Amino acid sequence: MGASHDEQTPLLRRQDDTKSSAGAAVAKVGGLVLVLGLALLAVASTQAGQGAYGDVVTSALGAEAADVTSATAVRAAASTTFAKAKKASLTAADAATTAEAAADAADAKAKSARDKAILSRTAALDARVDKARAAEAAVSGYTANAQDAAVSAAAKLEEAKAAYREIKGTYDDSTALVASLETAKTSLKGVSDASEGRVTEANTAVDEAKKAAKTAAGAAKAAVDEAKGQEKIGEESAEEADKRATQVAEASEAAKSAEIAVAAAETKAADAAAALEVSKLTAANASKTLEDAKTHNARLKVQSKDIQTAYITAASAEALARAGGAAAAKTANGDVEGAASDQAAAEDAATAAEAKAADLSKSADTARETATAARAAADIAGGAASVASAALVEAEANLKLAAATVEATAFSTALSGGDKVKN
Repeated sequence: MGASHDEQTPLLRRQDDTKSSAGAAVAKVGGLVLVLGLALLAVASTQAGQGAYGDVVTSALGAEAADVTSATAVRAAASTTFAKAKKASLTAADAATTAEAAADAADAKAKSARDKAILSRTAALDARVDKARAAEAAVSGYTANAQDAAVSAAAKLEEAKAAYREIKGTYDDSTALVASLETAKTSLKGVSDASEGRVTEANTAVDEAKKAAKTAAGAAKAAVDEAKGQEKIGEESAEEADKRATQVAEASEAAKSAEIAVAAAETKAADAAAALEVSKLTAANASKTLEDAKTHNARLKVQSKDIQTAYITAASAEALARAGGAAAAKTANGDVEGAASDQAAAEDAATAAEAKAADLSKSADTARETATAARAAADIAGGAASVASAALVEAEANLKLAAATVEATAFSTALSGGDKVKN
């Protein structure tokens, strides 16, 4: 049972020579029959008194011949058993080889699928990075600059709008004054009263503007001092620093706007005072006052035109900046959406590839288990063939021994019988 492959090989070749071995055995048996015939003939030629001896010889040769017949039958059975075992061994070996080839192919497919899954997962990670970069670009760089420009342009537009409304009001007042001087010289006192009211109103506005400017300046200084005095200064994050700087800038901007409002109120008050003086002068010298009013009105007209032109320019700039900011935001949002879509597709592909790799790995494991079982079965079948081969060798040895025994007995008996005849 423990015979090696090298030990089995000559036995397997012996099975291929079964026919020639059988022929040789038949030849030997034929020779034995001939020898037995000669021996019996020698015994038959003896006298009748020697008949008991002939019976003994016949009996001895018959027993040896039976051993040969039995050994031949055993050898034939062993040969048949070996042939079947050998066929089963070869069949099992072929099945094991086929199963191992299938397992190797399954392993190769599983490895390829795992490699593809790794590549797909890497692509998904790259897509995730691209999405993050697109999201970052949507709130920084060109997009942020374009949106900031739109906000700044909108603020400038509001300033231009307010400036035009203010100068237009002053210009309208001047125009009304000129018309009043031309058409109602008799109502100069009423005009003077109205001008005084405007002066009072303008002065009140100046006082209120100064109070507001003082309050705004104090708030701005307090904001700066409070910001600089914070213990966290120098330790804040970039976002916190930006927020604090924005708060200080807004306070400073409000203070500056208040100063501008004071200047505007003072200008308006000065205009109102001038109008009052005009009305007073008109009372004394209507013609000169009227000319002065017209001159002032002409100057206001030029200013109103210039400021409205600036208003129109600011409106155009704001529209362009707003469109640019919207376009930049739309492009950025499109990039983010595209990157998100690409990431989702990449994630799905990676998940599918990983699932396929897992399935193929499981199939490969099953195929390998099948191949291992088939190889074990082939080894068992090979062992059985080795046992059958050993049994066949043993049967052939026993057959040869039985044949040799018969041959030796026959010759010995024949020789013994001849000697007795001579005597």
